Amino acid sequence: STRGSVRVRRHQSMRCKVPRLGARERGISDATLAGGIMNIHEPGTLLSDLVLAAVSATLAIRLRRATGRDNTPARGWVWTLALAATSSALGGLSHGIGPELPPREEALLWRATLWTLSLAAGAMAWSLIDELLPSASRRTWRVVVGIKAAVFIGLTAIRPLFVFAIVDYGTAMLAWLAASIVCGRAWRGWFAAGVAVSILAAVVQQTGPDLAAYF
Repeated sequence: STRGSVRVRRHQSMRCKVPRLGARERGISDATLAGGIMNIHEPGTLLSDLVLAAVSATLAIRLRRATGRDNTPARGWVWTLALAATSSALGGLSHGIGPELPPREEALLWRATLWTLSLAAGAMAWSLIDELLPSASRRTWRVVVGIKAAVFIGLTAIRPLFVFAIVDYGTAMLAWLAASIVCGRAWRGWFAAGVAVSILAAVVQQTGPDLAAYF
C-alpha cells in the first residue's frame, strides 16, 4: 500500500537507467517506471532510523577520539555503535525504498540490516570479554561469540525475521547489564534504563499495531 506515502521525483538523468525491456520481469515497480517517480514507504520509520543511525555514528566517532588504542573494551563499543548505525541506516532504507526495489534486492537489503545488527551484537559481547576476562580465557569466549553470530546470521539468511536479531542483540545487552550490576559500575542505572526502553520497543514492534499505515 502506498497510502500516505511521500512522492519524490528523481533527477531527470535517472530515467535513462531504467531499462526499457524486461523491467517488470525484474520486479521494478510500475511507479518507478512511470515518469521516474519513486514512492517513499513508511516515511516515519525511514526518518527515525536515519536519525538513530546519525546518533550512533556520532557516538562512535566521539568514543573513538576519546579513548586510546589500548582500551580494547572501548574499541569494541566503537565497533558496536558503528555497526548499529549501519544497521539502522540499512533498516530505514529497507522500510523506505525497499518495496520499490526488485524482490531480490529488497530481500538482500533487509537481510543486510539483520546481519549488521548481529555483527553489532558480536562486537558488544567481544567488548565485554575484554572488560571482564583475563587474557588466557578470552580466546575461548571469542570463539563462542563468533559461533553465536554465525548461527544468528545463518538463521536470518534462511528466515529473515527481526525477532532473531532482537534475541541476538538483546542477549548481548543483558549480559552487559548483568556485568554492570555485579561489578557495581556507576553507569549501571543508565544502562538498565536503556535496556528497559529497548525491551519495550521490541515488545511493541513484535505485538503492537502497525502504525506505518497511518503516516
